[in-house]
Amino acid sequence: MGAVTDVGDQYRAGECARVLELVDEYLPFLTDHPTELAEVYLYKGKCLSRMERTEEAKAAFSYVSEQHPDTPFAYEARAMLRQFEPDAP
Repeated sequence: MGAVTDVGDQYRAGECARVLELVDEYLPFLTDHPTELAEVYLYKGKCLSRMERTEEAKAAFSYVSEQHPDTPFAYEARAMLRQFEPDAP
């Protein structure tokens, strides 16, 4: 899906402000695509973490972990949460 590619490209380029814009822009189109939604939220969390917006990053990772537990991105989200809270599930 193009949304995931766009967000991923911007993340890899280090353009976190743009990632956040794109995630907000694409969210309405991803509601019926849980795997893609989980992936863009994971990128959002990673960017928020890079930007030292820790609480927002934790919220994004928690969302992926809790709302999309059967996606491969949930595992990575839980790993990211453990970096903030070693006792996280």
